[in-house]
Amino acid sequence: LDSFFRVPLHREPEVATIELPREFRKLGGGPESFVAQPYLKYASIRNLDEEILQRYNIGYCATGFYAGRLIVPVYHLGRLVSFVARAISKKADTKILTPPGNEQSSYCYNLDTIWGAKEVLVVEGVS
Repeated sequence: LDSFFRVPLHREPEVATIELPREFRKLGGGPESFVAQPYLKYASIRNLDEEILQRYNIGYCATGFYAGRLIVPVYHLGRLVSFVARAISKKADTKILTPPGNEQSSYCYNLDTIWGAKEVLVVEGVS
């Protein structure tokens, strides 16, 4: 795996500081506002239940640059290193957005949770 990630797994890579968008709101974990309903519906269509929403800190942005998007944070070694902003409307010009200047392809989504797993399901991406 070392050559696949281009960084030895025993050494932490240099990671830029990143934050979720200021407008980010978490989904799951309690009563949801009226604004959250379209995002919950989209999450349900994608088979993201309450437990998954909470475990992976999935949320949404209803306003701002990432408005109308489900936000999936990407963690590496316990630190937020990126996020994927997935449009919930088919009318959006761009389906997927990531933070400007971020090297999304440098990280394997959900890698932190599979260490020691006997089986792993690999899919195209979080979208």
